[in-house]
Amino acid sequence: MAELNRAALEAMRDAAMATAQAQLKLAAACAAALGEDAPKLTKDGRKARGKREKDPNRPAYAETAYQLFMKETRATNTTLPKGKEAMRLIGEMWSKLPEAEKSAYQARAATSREKYQAALAEYNANKKAAAKADSAAPAAEGPPKKKRRKSEDASGEKKKKKKKKKSDDKA
Repeated sequence: MAELNRAALEAMRDAAMATAQAQLKLAAACAAALGEDAPKLTKDGRKARGKREKDPNRPAYAETAYQLFMKETRATNTTLPKGKEAMRLIGEMWSKLPEAEKSAYQARAATSREKYQAALAEYNANKKAAAKADSAAPAAEGPPKKKRRKSEDASGEKKKKKKKKKSDDKA
């Protein structure tokens, strides 16, 4: 009896291991064998979602006061190390910066934000106008043609369907 339980448990374990992760790996192997692109997987084996395409006409986001400080510091201070260490040092410099100097960066960031808001409003208006123009174009073509029903023959006459009476079925 213990051997039967062991076999049943092993079968259940094997079935449980066939998760979505295993199925995606199998799909990738099959796609590779067929010469197709394999589905992209994340590190934990889930199917990767596709990224949205960015609109190249959309205005760039406004820079914050910290971003302006960081760019200026990197440009002027050539002794900074590269990578994460530089980011940590710039962050410390920003936190120790007096409020008077921070306010100058905040004022520049505010003007940058206003320019961004104006550019974004113009972009959205142009986008809505283009969408209206695109939606109006198919309407000018006219209504879609009606499809012929299957019950009509080539001459356009409807075929008569024969109905069976219940009394005929019983006999």
